[in-house]
Amino acid sequence: VQDSADVWINTADLHIDKTADHYEWQVGDDVEYKVVVINQQPGTIAKNVEISDISLPEGLQLKADPTVSGWPSSVDYPVVEQKEGGWFLKGNFLPAETPITITFQCTATDTINGVESVNQASALCDNNKDDAVVWDDAEIYTNTAVWSIDKTADHYEWKVGEDVEYTVVVENTVDGTIARDVVISDTNMPEGLALNEGEDAITVEGIPDTYI
Repeated sequence: VQDSADVWINTADLHIDKTADHYEWQVGDDVEYKVVVINQQPGTIAKNVEISDISLPEGLQLKADPTVSGWPSSVDYPVVEQKEGGWFLKGNFLPAETPITITFQCTATDTINGVESVNQASALCDNNKDDAVVWDDAEIYTNTAVWSIDKTADHYEWKVGEDVEYTVVVENTVDGTIARDVVISDTNMPEGLALNEGEDAITVEGIPDTYI
């Protein structure tokens, strides 16, 4: 007499990838993130999957509930909840090789202007390999320059034929930001003022060598 018994080894292998649409943003922009989670172990089903992103920096404001795509319709569809610091969702099953994508937007505020912001998303389930929590992060840089410009003449009163000397000082006043594609002009001189000719007629100082 003999008998047999079947067993199923069901250890999932979750993988997570978090990305931002691009790296550099300006204050007021809506930064778009995507989090992709997949169970990479063929033949397994991840049980009680939890995915969250609750480490958003203070200067990134979540706009609305994230959207979820790719979750199999045969299982209970997860509901995304906003929580302090970001969002959280839970689904009862995630079959192997079925990537799900969570997409969300955050508004960049003045608080993070001039700094790189890093935050991470994580995923876990009841039967993940080595009981591990998997995570991935994404970096963005908020770069909005704020200009200060000051134009002065050497003094107020001049004689006909004298060379009036002007100085224009332009400064980006926000630490950590880099003004790009800078254009400085002075195209509204009165008719009675003629710009001198020659290489020394206009001089420029203070431009960092690394940005020339």
